[in-house]
Amino acid sequence: MNDLRQGFGEMQWKDGSKYKGQWDQGVQHGIGLMEFPDGLKKAGRFDKNVYLGDLESIEEAEEINDEEFKAEVKEALENRLEDSEVQKVLE
Repeated sequence: MNDLRQGFGEMQWKDGSKYKGQWDQGVQHGIGLMEFPDGLKKAGRFDKNVYLGDLESIEEAEEINDEEFKAEVKEALENRLEDSEVQKVLE
């Protein structure tokens, strides 16, 4: 029997970090949301447990089927986009 995570799922590490998102054969693969103990959230694409980078737009989140997860990803993206706009103003 195969106990590897497949599809949508969540995982939490001992340090308090959390991953919620897509899995393929037990590894983070697809769109995911990482939340770190300091509250930082990163929404992006993963490939075989490797974070490839942030989603570039809210529209990319539309491919997510789970509505609650989609809302969390969009919120993280909106916060990141707002923070980057504030940073541009400060520069």
